[in-house]
Amino acid sequence: MMVSFVIADYTHSKLKRLNEKFTVTDSVTVGGNPYSVCRIGQNEVATYICGKGHIQIVSLGKTIQLASTINISNFNDPVGVCYDTTFDAIMLCESNKISVYSKSGNLIKTLEKDKNGDQLFTEARQVAMNKNNQLMFVSNGKGNNVKALTRDGEIVWTFSDPALQRPWGVCILPDDIILVSGLSSHNLLQVNKKGEMINELLGASEQLQGPLALAFDKRSCRLLVGSHSNELRVYTLSKT
Repeated sequence: MMVSFVIADYTHSKLKRLNEKFTVTDSVTVGGNPYSVCRIGQNEVATYICGKGHIQIVSLGKTIQLASTINISNFNDPVGVCYDTTFDAIMLCESNKISVYSKSGNLIKTLEKDKNGDQLFTEARQVAMNKNNQLMFVSNGKGNNVKALTRDGEIVWTFSDPALQRPWGVCILPDDIILVSGLSSHNLLQVNKKGEMINELLGASEQLQGPLALAFDKRSCRLLVGSHSNELRVYTLSKT
């Protein structure tokens, strides 16, 4: 099976497809600045177009092409998109809440307040869904924490550490380990499934400049890191 990766090129308003050697094979202009991207099927990805009020669906056939558009009403500074395979729904980080949409564009629900009526997020930036335990992990930028929640918005745990400043990118590694990037601390931390820090995976020596996006390919054990510096870094993680 051919391995490919799709990245959002915010600066040039494109989605780009890369092969297993991380060479760009083709691209498509999406009519605005794509903020993040997630797979929603074997041959489709979704991206939020900054300031346009819609999620763009892109097909991945022999060529990469625009498909359908999901229009969003009353959107509020969205950033991250994530696909929930169990319910065939798209989760969108919108400032201080997460909105869940069907692929037809219907708003299913919003996650905004906890059971006590307190705000869940001050700046929801990225969300990752764990199919193993059905939990979502949300980077809460200005809140300087990462939260694990059920689909109904119940907080399972909250992780914060002085080493992590303005958390942004988040992804899930094997054994339910969570990896989160610090936009202002320019690093990546590993957090276990109980919400406890394991270690700093990438720190000052890597000279990361505002790491924004994280993705992990379990087939090759490769970690992709996109940053403010307009570069894509690829790391091979140990399987042990």
